[in-house]
Amino acid sequence: LVAATGTMDTVANIAFVIATQLEILPVVAVITALSPGPTVILGRIFGHEHLTALRIAGLILAIASAAFMSI
Repeated sequence: LVAATGTMDTVANIAFVIATQLEILPVVAVITALSPGPTVILGRIFGHEHLTALRIAGLILAIASAAFMSI
């Protein structure tokens, strides 16, 4: 699991560098804004963490910010 996490992080960083070189920063900014979402969802699924009102509000704000950045 640790090796897979490190590999995915490396791939994400490489993809970010390539995207910035290709000058598609608006797309990268939207995707980066949503990055807290999978962390919370995976924590709920695999870590059996509770979805508190604060975490749900954070997810909603992340989705809303991504929507506003795409306008």
